[in-house]
Amino acid sequence: MLASINQARVAAGESALGANQALAQLAQERAQAMITHNYFSENSPVYGLPIQMESQAGIKAESLGAENIAEAPTISEAFALLMASPPHKANIMASYFTQVGIGAAYSPSTGWVVSELFAGPSN
Repeated sequence: MLASINQARVAAGESALGANQALAQLAQERAQAMITHNYFSENSPVYGLPIQMESQAGIKAESLGAENIAEAPTISEAFALLMASPPHKANIMASYFTQVGIGAAYSPSTGWVVSELFAGPSN
């Protein structure tokens, strides 16, 4: 997923995003929670909004709180769905984001659930 994001960004003249391990851990928890608790929303009944979870984890950056979520049979299809959605593509391509954390969880009934959490630049 990160390679696809960065390929699209670089092709559009944007800088590649760095992988942020703290954001990736949160994104993984968010993706898994969607499967475990049977919901699909950026406003998690378990963790709240992304900015709430990031703040509780002590993550600091100039821009926080943006999340993309997707559900698809494959990770590449999830990426294609996100790029076909103008608000999700805007998060992927935004020049003010410099980092991303990506989490993915699989369920036989839903396929892959992906969470992407964006941040830019760290404080």
